[in-house]
Amino acid sequence: MPTVNLSSLGGAASQFFDNNGVILTGGKIYTYSAGTTTPQTTYTSVSGATPHANPIVLDSAGRVPGGEIWLVNTATYKFTVETATGGLLGTYDNLPGINDITLNASNVEYDPPFTGAVTTGYTVADKLSQTVSVRDFGAVGDGVADDTAEIQAALSSGAGEVIFLAGKTYLVDGGLIVSTVGQRVSANGATIKLKASATTKFIIRSNAAYVVFDGGTYDGNKTNGNSSGSTFDSWSIAMYADNCTTQNVRSINQYGIGIKGFGNYLSVLYCRISNTENYGIFFDGSASVSHTGNRAIGNIIDMSEGQVSGGQNQGQGILFTAGAGQAQTAWELADNNIIGPQTSVIDQAINLNVRGNSGIVSNNTTRYGAMGFSEGGANTVITGNRFLNLVGTFRIGIEPSGKFTAIGNIVTDAYVGIDSNATASYDESLVSGNQITIASGGANGVGVRFQIVSGQSGKNVTITGNSIDTPVYGVYIVRDCEGMSITGNTFVGPGIGSGRGVFLDTVQAAALISINGNTFNGFLRPWSVYSLAATVYTDLYAANNHCINCGSTQNTWPIEGIAVIGTSACVLGAQYGTRTTIDVATNVFFLYSTSYNNPETFLTAGFGSIFVSLNSGGGVYRKNTGTGNTGWVAM
Repeated sequence: MPTVNLSSLGGAASQFFDNNGVILTGGKIYTYSAGTTTPQTTYTSVSGATPHANPIVLDSAGRVPGGEIWLVNTATYKFTVETATGGLLGTYDNLPGINDITLNASNVEYDPPFTGAVTTGYTVADKLSQTVSVRDFGAVGDGVADDTAEIQAALSSGAGEVIFLAGKTYLVDGGLIVSTVGQRVSANGATIKLKASATTKFIIRSNAAYVVFDGGTYDGNKTNGNSSGSTFDSWSIAMYADNCTTQNVRSINQYGIGIKGFGNYLSVLYCRISNTENYGIFFDGSASVSHTGNRAIGNIIDMSEGQVSGGQNQGQGILFTAGAGQAQTAWELADNNIIGPQTSVIDQAINLNVRGNSGIVSNNTTRYGAMGFSEGGANTVITGNRFLNLVGTFRIGIEPSGKFTAIGNIVTDAYVGIDSNATASYDESLVSGNQITIASGGANGVGVRFQIVSGQSGKNVTITGNSIDTPVYGVYIVRDCEGMSITGNTFVGPGIGSGRGVFLDTVQAAALISINGNTFNGFLRPWSVYSLAATVYTDLYAANNHCINCGSTQNTWPIEGIAVIGTSACVLGAQYGTRTTIDVATNVFFLYSTSYNNPETFLTAGFGSIFVSLNSGGGVYRKNTGTGNTGWVAM
């Protein structure tokens, strides 16, 4: 009789179940020599006298007949477990008898006991190392013991996932580093907290790509001595490599920054950040590096505890930046909800301040602070945002820094609703469908301002379909804005005694600016042009506008300073006529008016256009030659 050892699978009093937890009545256990399909005998007792049938058929309770399985000493086995109908439930290879050899995770292979799974060749140790808990390395999580070394050991283990246990508070001295590519740091329900007077002010940082920080509360503990030194060295989580993500995290009580980044394709998703003095989310840059594809989506950021000190831009909700000559490119800010400081100064932008281009700012809500959105770079799309309750002495709703599209935004309590004044070109920008409310008492009081810097231009800009309530200016244009179209807007002003609906300030002589189909309510001048030089302005066009409670100059081109209106500047009020376009491509139209008897030299049109004067002594004219303002012939 052979010497036998108790089997490590089903050895004594074991009960078997299928994958649904149902007792495996009639289930079958086949036994083979390890790594083969050659049957190998097992025995019913320690005596080794009576062999089991092969397969072993389980009884109605899912148990081995006789209750025990014994294996030949020095032999290794392969077991397969099947249902009564032959369905495979699992294969287990290289199994010795208990006490035959010393078992450990490194010499037992792991074969997954799941239908459809394949043999991996992993040992049990390999499988266990995919996920570790910080508790495996001795972290206590009682909020008293310093767990820094133990947590760092877990992070440095190379595990695919490191877990912090829910309900625990892990006190750390700061400076934790993730260096394993693709590691996941899962802390749902746990708190990682800087201890009082921590020697390193940041909590954790990834230096490897594809790292994910998922869940947990990261507490900077700034009330207990962690409110000194550089705010840029104090933060909860930082991603210092590409393709990293921080999601579902709560960052609180930071002296510096909630979540920090330096790299490409970084994401901050659905996090909550509060009681942080400097920045909620800060993606850094340098003069030698540009960054691509960074995004912040669905975050809730409360910066109402933000302070302003040392000249730093503190209290900002989101800041993506880059060094001089570099940029953030193809970035996105969407669906964030940001509460800014309720006492604000000029250098606070509560949403964004970025050297960048090709960005998207959509469906964000900001409250308080000096700005809603600042800068952005060329080709920025700003749509569906709500920039509300601006405070302080500056108050700009949207401050683009290059060609931009602003559609369907709401701005309240601003001193300037949309302010384009950077050293950049704003050619072909679009401002459409925005609702802007300008607060009284500010130094500016402008709904939309294109304050073009010398040497730059704002050509072919379209301002259309906006609703602007302002105590001073509706639209304010400075310098080169050739070809600007201001159409279909509603402007509500301060009353007949003051205010300008559209104010042209030292624009170029041949401005080619069209003010068409707008409603002006309560302005001294619905539109006017200003210059301190005797500039002769031509190609200024106002037509089909509706003026209510406006000054007596509404049917002319009012001048301010010593500007001069040329003969080609045209005003045709809606109450005097309607311009019907027949062919847009060739600028052919039909127009009637009681303001003018003859369109010659003042009305620019394409060949074939018709003008009808309703004045006594007027007539009907046809544009017979050219495309300019001459060539009109009485019919």
